[in-house]
Amino acid sequence: MSSFTEGVFLRFDKNSDIAHITQSFFYHIDAKDSPTYIFVDAGFPTDGNSRPWVFGWLIPQYGRFTKAAVVHDSLYARPYVYRMDEGGFKVTRKSADQIFHQALLVLGCSKWLAGLIYRALRIFGGNAWRKHRKNDKGAITARITKPQTPEDN
Repeated sequence: MSSFTEGVFLRFDKNSDIAHITQSFFYHIDAKDSPTYIFVDAGFPTDGNSRPWVFGWLIPQYGRFTKAAVVHDSLYARPYVYRMDEGGFKVTRKSADQIFHQALLVLGCSKWLAGLIYRALRIFGGNAWRKHRKNDKGAITARITKPQTPEDN
């Protein structure tokens, strides 16, 4: 099953629902330590679990599933996943939503709730995706690999 390498640490902006990631982390897709991953860099802004206010009782904006929301926000903002030593490849909106669904399950979300959130995202997430695509600057051309850690030296 997929895995997160770290917890998510946030710094909230004053008078805003926006938070910034204070520590970079990886989300490995499909298996723990998979060579296919998403990297979320420190400083990345997130609005947590975006949802209509009427569903706030079902899934809070920040809480247990925030890590999944950060991965999803990252994929919407920059729709690339990486494969160790092969660089980045672009993902579709549907793939980004499926990765979010998988991340919810990794965090212990029930299948019915993860499915409900996924379906709502498929119905209502298009505007956010299109907004981010207006800002696309083209494909990533550099090879991106996992940064070195002190343990690697």
